[in-house]
Amino acid sequence: MAILGEMRRRNIFKVSLAYAIVSWLIVQVADIVLPTFNAPQWIMQVLVVMLILLFPIAVLLSWAYELTPQGFKATADVDRTQSITVRTGRKLNHIVIFLLALAIVFLVLDNYVFRDEVAPDPDVAYRQSVAVIPFANRSAAEEDAGFLADGIHDELLTRLAKISELRVISRTSVLEYRGTTKNMVQIGAELGVGSILEGGVQRAGDQIRINVQLIDAQTDEHIWADTYDRELTAANVFAIQSDISAAIADALEAELSDDELERIDAVPTDNLAALRAYFTGKQLVEQRTAESLRQAIGQFERAVAFDPGFADAWAGIAEGWLELPNYLATVNAQRVRREASSAAIRAVTLLSWQGKHEDAIAAAELGMRADPLSSLMRTNVNYMRMDAGQWDIALSLNDIDAAEYSSLGANLWIGNLRARRGAEAARLLVEWAEATGRDGEAAAELADITIRALDDGEDIQFEAE
Repeated sequence: MAILGEMRRRNIFKVSLAYAIVSWLIVQVADIVLPTFNAPQWIMQVLVVMLILLFPIAVLLSWAYELTPQGFKATADVDRTQSITVRTGRKLNHIVIFLLALAIVFLVLDNYVFRDEVAPDPDVAYRQSVAVIPFANRSAAEEDAGFLADGIHDELLTRLAKISELRVISRTSVLEYRGTTKNMVQIGAELGVGSILEGGVQRAGDQIRINVQLIDAQTDEHIWADTYDRELTAANVFAIQSDISAAIADALEAELSDDELERIDAVPTDNLAALRAYFTGKQLVEQRTAESLRQAIGQFERAVAFDPGFADAWAGIAEGWLELPNYLATVNAQRVRREASSAAIRAVTLLSWQGKHEDAIAAAELGMRADPLSSLMRTNVNYMRMDAGQWDIALSLNDIDAAEYSSLGANLWIGNLRARRGAEAARLLVEWAEATGRDGEAAAELADITIRALDDGEDIQFEAE
């Protein structure tokens, strides 16, 4: 403790802090100035090393010497009664504050005023356009594994498309390259992409092997390749696709947000039989015939029988029923509406619980296509958009009946509170109360209280009805 007290008296800590700030400023200025003169990289390295080496020397000098009215003297030669270290410390305080202010000003100017807008590298942007051509089924005939190759190809397309920095060519455009003999350069030129992913799937009993390679479409050279050998389970199939998606993003210098990581890591089902039925149903939907759509609906129904919580399969049922009237004139319209609506509602509920807001909104909109006059369908779309924080595009309150207003109006009020839009929340609350026969004065008082609470910064928590 005595040593610490003496260090404080001799202003060792203040000198160290001032030295650190000055060193940081020197490095920042050098980082701007040296490139202007095309200085070699070693100059910056030497500068940093020198500043580090000089630090202990500065500390030792501040310990051994003291500033006096007559200049610097050895601390041992200064009479304690004549020491002015307290005054020196006050001056150092002012110096440190000035240097900190200077550092803050530098940071603001560097990051917000003089920040250079880095133009995207056109080569990187071009490489980030990707085509995933159909995967080859390399399994033996008795394995009956065609559904795996096509299903994994389709799922990879979906996951890669969820990475905002990648431009992924649609499935329809790449299907014509199934089993193609064209080289990668030719395919790249036809599709206008810089990268092509190809691969193969091989099943052997309860084992699966997936090999993939990402190819530069201009040079036909490999950018990245890997082989995945795992036990054949639904969880492993999705884990491999997640690993491939992340590896491709890394190879193509595409940054992944937390939301994108969550989306590509999703595991919709852990039931292999449900996954097989779902993959088969997806392939049948793409054939777009009356018979294939009927079979697709049957496969999706098998999938949810194996796993009632498989939201994507419920959405598949809704999609199949919605497409069927386009290829079968005799289908009963009321049944289409009933089947598609109920499946879409189930999909929306499950997807919303899983936090898959975009997929939930898509499924809810499928339900609206099936039954456009249904207030329940419109309410579902509204709920999904509010859960996703899409307040500005939530379903309008115009042209809805009183029953729908009772539920939807209350939840829009809550939604605006979550978005901290006090005035709009207050307006909706009073309007909702009057339209549904509730106490308008009480609603107005509650609205005033919530606005004041929001203005005071309080965190108000409400649950939708």
